[in-house]
Amino acid sequence: MSPAQILFNVLMCIAGAAFFTSFVLTFGAGKRYSRAAAFFYSIGILARMSPDAWFHFFRGPYGTFGPYPTLEWLVSISLLCFGVATAVLLWPSIPQKTAIRLGMALFFIVCPILIFIRALPDFLQFHRYVFFDLTWILYAVLWFRVRDGYVRIERDKPVAIPPVL
Repeated sequence: MSPAQILFNVLMCIAGAAFFTSFVLTFGAGKRYSRAAAFFYSIGILARMSPDAWFHFFRGPYGTFGPYPTLEWLVSISLLCFGVATAVLLWPSIPQKTAIRLGMALFFIVCPILIFIRALPDFLQFHRYVFFDLTWILYAVLWFRVRDGYVRIERDKPVAIPPVL
């Protein structure tokens, strides 16, 4: 097994463990649990999205896009930017309404387009089976679950009752 394949396998194990930890932490109540879940989600998404970009920069294109290697690099870099954007949108300092709207745009518009562009050469060349990666749906569900933890924190804050005169 090549060192690149070993690195890829290690990153996928890190991503899986981080996503699972994030999922488990979403069941806890409180700021610490929500922030830890966001942290582990960020580690998982970056570990999952970064190998493609890394391999394209240091090893060259795989040849999927044939005479258009720049397009393959662009898709890989776009997926890495997608991962960074989802991680940034989990920061608690970003308002909930803004984060949800941008997250919906990222997960339900941008990501399917990137996945479709990535699968397009296989479909057009007919030399391999067409594989649509549906794991983005799981990333979206977990992202919204982590972001929803911030709403639960705000909702569970004690409200100061003004004194009655």
